Amino acid sequence: MPDLSTVLAFCAATVALLLIPGPAVIYILNRSIGDGRKVGLAAVGGLEVGDAIQVLFASLGLSAVLAASATLFNIVKWAGVAYLVYTGIRTLMRVPVALDGDQAAVSTKQAFRQGIIVNALNPKTALFFLSIFPQFIDT
Repeated sequence: MPDLSTVLAFCAATVALLLIPGPAVIYILNRSIGDGRKVGLAAVGGLEVGDAIQVLFASLGLSAVLAASATLFNIVKWAGVAYLVYTGIRTLMRVPVALDGDQAAVSTKQAFRQGIIVNALNPKTALFFLSIFPQFIDT
């Protein structure tokens, strides 16, 4: 079990990283404001599954391969960029729907699936789990 100073250092590092908005925060805001709380929470759930995928990749050593290969890193990075641009264009092209509180333009299932993709294709998430987590794990 890590000591209190290690836990506090981990919390401080995590909070510092969370204060910098990235694709996940923007995605949550987009879903929550545009489609309501229920869809926003589904997006959060999908993002967390995407984080779990990244943790799995890191534990299998795949994140290290990603960090070591500039080509692979760029492929994942540009796939993520392409997906975010695609999602942004779809949002801009979407016909506004008068929401009556129950109806969302994006379903919870779609928001959940898109959330997984947003975090699974974010190379910065992979680098976070590869570089930050090992600093705080007792061996």
